[in-house]
Amino acid sequence: MITKSLINLLTEYYIKWKVKPVIPKVVPKEKLETIQVPSLLMMRDKEVIYNPIRALMQAKTSIPHIETLVLPNTSHCLFIEDAKQVNDSIIHFLHKDPLCEMDI
Repeated sequence: MITKSLINLLTEYYIKWKVKPVIPKVVPKEKLETIQVPSLLMMRDKEVIYNPIRALMQAKTSIPHIETLVLPNTSHCLFIEDAKQVNDSIIHFLHKDPLCEMDI
């Protein structure tokens, strides 16, 4: 629950320490192309900051060994909203690696 005292505390913190909110940055294609390890990118389908399909396509064309997944009916906290799907997807991704020795 957000109280007036919490708002005052946060306001004071931002003013005193000159903290600015973190805004997601776009990673340049040149940097994405340097990723040489298998990667898993999971995104939410209800993304509001950027277009998830366009972001996934950019990742697929820039990162050689990437797997992508859009989780339906999720918003900002997809790992909380659909923990089972997130966990299952990560485990499935890791099991594709021959060096993976997880017994699940």
